[in-house]
Amino acid sequence: MNKLLLLVVMAISISGCSSTHLMTVNSFGNSSNQNKTYTLLPKTESLEGLEFNEYSSYLHRALKDKGFVKSLMGLSDAGIVITADFYVKPRVVLTNGNIPTFGKTGIRSSHTTGSVNSGSVSISTTYTPSYGINGYAPAQFKHISYWRYLKLTAFSASDWKKGKTERKNELWATYVHSLGNSPDLRVIMPYLVLSISKYIGKSTGKVVEVKLDADDKRIQSLVSNLK
Repeated sequence: MNKLLLLVVMAISISGCSSTHLMTVNSFGNSSNQNKTYTLLPKTESLEGLEFNEYSSYLHRALKDKGFVKSLMGLSDAGIVITADFYVKPRVVLTNGNIPTFGKTGIRSSHTTGSVNSGSVSISTTYTPSYGINGYAPAQFKHISYWRYLKLTAFSASDWKKGKTERKNELWATYVHSLGNSPDLRVIMPYLVLSISKYIGKSTGKVVEVKLDADDKRIQSLVSNLK
């Protein structure tokens, strides 16, 4: 018997999956003795646009709460350059299992009729089959979740102005990722920003897990105070 291969894509909305978001945060370096006047830029030109503008609004709020001061003149009078990198990447996991197969399972009923013709008897029986699960077949299930990622990296503004060769000297780097069922980075971004807010520009010393409730009031405050 040939194996039956079934590909099932499981797509569950983030709101229906969990009321808690788990974030993994890691941060290196120390900004305590550094100039905190900054300008915020996307890591690459491909990230420029309305999406970056919206996310940067959250980041400006978080940076302000950590004592950083946004440069009014951009790069010209900033002490540091902070780059933001963000993306969504699918994570695919294949698992094997079985699914039920449907077909005839037996006889549900029968009906017999007879007739006499020229001394001979004719009998006929009609059977009505029953249907249902009659076995199982091997199947492969495809589970799709998504990595949601945000990273902030700080550089000396003077090094930044010298060009790419000098932009390898990071002052500090703070990043966070989260694994979930929604690829909508616009929805998850406030949670990513909030989860790193207390760790920006400082060393965590280890990987830190941050749990945020979906209805955390700080999220609403962050979103409603766009700058």
